[in-house]
Amino acid sequence: MKRSVGILALLALGGCVRRPIAAPLVAQAASPPVEPLFQEVAQERGVRFALGHGNRSPLTILETLGAGAAWLDFDGDDRLDLLLAGEHQLALFRQQEDGTFQEVSQRVGLKRRDFWQGCAVGDLDNDGDPDIVLAGYETIALYRNQGGTFIDATHRAALNPSGWNSCVALGDVNRDGWLDLFVGRYVDFGPHTIQYCLHRGILTTCGPRPYDPQFGTLYRNNGDGTFTDVTRAWGLRDAHGKALGAAFCDFDDDGWIDLYVANDEMPCDLYRNEGGRLRNVGLESGTAFTFEGNTQAGMGVDWGDFDRDGRLDLVVGTYQKEVVSLYRNLGNGTFQEESMMRGLGEPTFPHVVFTVKFFDYDHDGWLDLLAANGHTQSNIKEVDFSTDYPQPQQLFHNRGDGTFEEVSQRVPAFARPIVGRGAAFGDFDDDGDLDVALVNLEGEAWLLENVALKRGHWLRIRLVGKRSNRDGLNARLNLWAGGRRFVLEAQTGGGFFSSHDPWVHVGLGPAERVERLEVRWPSGHQDVFMNVPVDAKILLREGGSHGASAS
Repeated sequence: MKRSVGILALLALGGCVRRPIAAPLVAQAASPPVEPLFQEVAQERGVRFALGHGNRSPLTILETLGAGAAWLDFDGDDRLDLLLAGEHQLALFRQQEDGTFQEVSQRVGLKRRDFWQGCAVGDLDNDGDPDIVLAGYETIALYRNQGGTFIDATHRAALNPSGWNSCVALGDVNRDGWLDLFVGRYVDFGPHTIQYCLHRGILTTCGPRPYDPQFGTLYRNNGDGTFTDVTRAWGLRDAHGKALGAAFCDFDDDGWIDLYVANDEMPCDLYRNEGGRLRNVGLESGTAFTFEGNTQAGMGVDWGDFDRDGRLDLVVGTYQKEVVSLYRNLGNGTFQEESMMRGLGEPTFPHVVFTVKFFDYDHDGWLDLLAANGHTQSNIKEVDFSTDYPQPQQLFHNRGDGTFEEVSQRVPAFARPIVGRGAAFGDFDDDGDLDVALVNLEGEAWLLENVALKRGHWLRIRLVGKRSNRDGLNARLNLWAGGRRFVLEAQTGGGFFSSHDPWVHVGLGPAERVERLEVRWPSGHQDVFMNVPVDAKILLREGGSHGASAS
């Protein structure tokens, strides 16, 4: 269903109508225009990146998944740059002083044009600048940042390129201060397998069912530029395969990061970290299946405390005629699926939802949600008149009680359906709120600038680890502001195939200062910072209690 944004007005109809003489003509005021929440600015900012297959149809399953995006400051100039990947494409847009972007990938050493899909960004060598991991079909790459240029360090890292590498997640599983690497794999597809399927007598794209699953790999970072496959040694023996999404998070708040893997039409996997060894608790936790007990087409995945109860909850993107799965963390190792009662079920039912991402776009202190949608079958209209290949993108506002209302009509760009895939979230214009880069499988990528009227204050936090990994990824933050507690985790992963702004962003509502900010670092060390200013960017160093630095 197409959505449109416009100005609602009351129109007076004129004509030869007899009125009582005494009846005055009352002018009815037009309704005020609805302020947009995001504006699409890719062209004016110089971001020109397009994917597409022309009018060729059907596509193979390999061509349907698209790719991701990543925000990073690769050259240390305090401006976010944008990485966009795709089918034999890779573009790095450097942000210039005037806020426009210039494509520099070849110049800085990002030269491989493989069949890219997932990406992740993090400081893998703890040298202070972000490195890049790319995953794709029969390929993988590790680009080490050498102070603004990159070298291909894949061979030395000993990463295995074989198979269909889909998603990438970074986290320090064993708490040794180095970011480890999980690479999900999808299905066994190639010249030896079926290419297309018949649906109601029409040749179309196959889903994952005809294909055997492939299984992901967990790599330990050895701290010397090399990685070791510890998949079996660290407990990932019972994976179900066909992974499309993965994200680390310490869901049980025990100081050890856990891993959720969203699988396509297979039970999903939740690995609880038990002191550096992982155990699959997907079934017992209630996150392996839908609320009806069925497998789901798990795609994008994210963690966040949407109901403000102090526990990090889980959201998973799914296929059409399913619903986005929203798993509320009950705090006892189990989750309850609540998408219908929270307002996400019915609106997402018609769509194929790839990206799901929590973020507070209006700074009211409650996490909102964006869903990037688009079908996988380019000729779906021929077999199902109820849907289409391009689909509406969706934005959901948290009402302030943990329930959601759709506000997509307030994003003018969303009036045009596209084939949405990965999306990256970051404050590229440095105004304190989160903007979005969104990948279109059949057209130009979008750059959505956040222009929403704000309902409160904000804080952006950059963590610098000492004993922990340099980025402080998966540090647990507890903030007390205005009589309310905020719980969040430092993450750059989540969503679909994408990586996000390394600055932790929190909307604070009406609070005018943060009375207390506690950081539990991945190493286990805890710092406390008092009386932190709002509407500011601050730098927090591990071991630097009571000493927040403004940026």
